[in-house]
Amino acid sequence: MTDQDKRPRLPAEQRRQRIIEAARSVFLEQGFVGARTREIAEEAGITEAFLYRFFRSKEAIYEAAVQEPMRELVERLRASTEGIGGDSGREVLRQTNQLLARFMADSAPFLATVWLRELDQGRDFYETELTPVLREPLNGLISKITGWRGSEDHSFVFAAMVGTHVALAVDAMLRGLEFDAGRTGDQLTELFSDGMPAAVQQAPIDLSDHVGTIG
Repeated sequence: MTDQDKRPRLPAEQRRQRIIEAARSVFLEQGFVGARTREIAEEAGITEAFLYRFFRSKEAIYEAAVQEPMRELVERLRASTEGIGGDSGREVLRQTNQLLARFMADSAPFLATVWLRELDQGRDFYETELTPVLREPLNGLISKITGWRGSEDHSFVFAAMVGTHVALAVDAMLRGLEFDAGRTGDQLTELFSDGMPAAVQQAPIDLSDHVGTIG
């Protein structure tokens, strides 16, 4: 009797979910191109032949493990933007930042897999899945906050907001740090809304002691 024969039999849906979780781990480490179905099967504790009872190809596994969860998170984020409101632009900005921070915290493993490991697939997801769904609701919020109406202004702010939140969430994940979405949203609101205090902007600064210390 093999070790696999000795393991308790799991219901099909639980087994499928275990394969998805194993695949997500392998894709994050190896990327889509580098990942092998044999490695995914080993990570899930099953044979490669058994894996193919659930998924017909590596592409199908990637769809279930990475792309489908990301689409669900993006749609949840889009729906949540409809509930944002407040008496001031700063309050709307705070709610938007907290919403984006929570989204990025939940989706950081998928973002790292899609964007950091596979540039071509990451670009395709950003252009066809993420941007079309989020651009309109976020641009509407940007207009409420800033009064801007031009598409160029919106594109810049959209990229700046999304990029900042992605970087912070992935940085926390890669360094094994707890990501506090509420605090992050508040800090970014203070930065974006209040900026640098006037006294700090005008104060002289000497960088000579810091040369060569970065990193």
